[in-house]
Amino acid sequence: MNPEKCRICSQAYNNTDHISVDLLCGHIFCHECARKLLKDQAPKCPECHEIYSGDKTTQTLKHINAAASSVRGIGYARQGKVEEALQEFKKAIEQDPTYATAYIHLGNGLSRQGKLEEAIQAFISATTIDEKYADVFYNLAFIEGTQEKLEQMLQSKDDKQEKKKVYAAAFYNIANGFADEKQLNRATKAYETAIELNPTNFEYLYNFGLCLARMGQLEKSEKMFKSAIEFNPKVPDALMNLGNVLNMQGRSEEAVKVFNECLELNPKNPTVFF
Repeated sequence: MNPEKCRICSQAYNNTDHISVDLLCGHIFCHECARKLLKDQAPKCPECHEIYSGDKTTQTLKHINAAASSVRGIGYARQGKVEEALQEFKKAIEQDPTYATAYIHLGNGLSRQGKLEEAIQAFISATTIDEKYADVFYNLAFIEGTQEKLEQMLQSKDDKQEKKKVYAAAFYNIANGFADEKQLNRATKAYETAIELNPTNFEYLYNFGLCLARMGQLEKSEKMFKSAIEFNPKVPDALMNLGNVLNMQGRSEEAVKVFNECLELNPKNPTVFF
């Protein structure tokens, strides 16, 4: 079987009339064949014979229609047809409002048009569906006004409480972007906002501790590492960095105690031996 051709119609996959889509069972066919298959009276996968009926059929149709529109949008974007691409991404979202990647593609297109607020909203929608998409904000950190616009949008939300973790993830990724580019003062502001919105997240506290240590703010760094360890005491790197910060403050006895705790968790860590 040729994986580049639809098993039902034997046509090669493309970005127009034979777009490859996957059913919920994971098997791939062209969009047209999959759509026809799901509209049969007793639809089932030709590969694994999984039966599709009721809500499962409806859900799968939404998924494959959104996937096809999204692929068409990508094709238009590669041709420089931005408006056509945006229309396809919007169509994908209408067909399946839970299709997160369509929001990401839509946001990318809008950001290229300079429509920052609309782009951010699209990215927030994707992150609401699945928090892993918050990493898109890492690169948005360097678009002027992103952080300020996010803060304005957060304050204007009626459902601010429900959106806190989503916005926290966005600010956290912005902070990481600034930190990696050594823009530590700007990173600090974003980390503080992320932690204000989600104060029990280990990664936020830990990485802010690293940022503060790089800035020489050792007491604040110590506080962040201790808070991180409170929520997850089983991470050796957090203990090691707390020990380093204590040692840099001349508190060697406390540092040794923490290093020993780190060694108990990871006896083979060569960076802890002293």
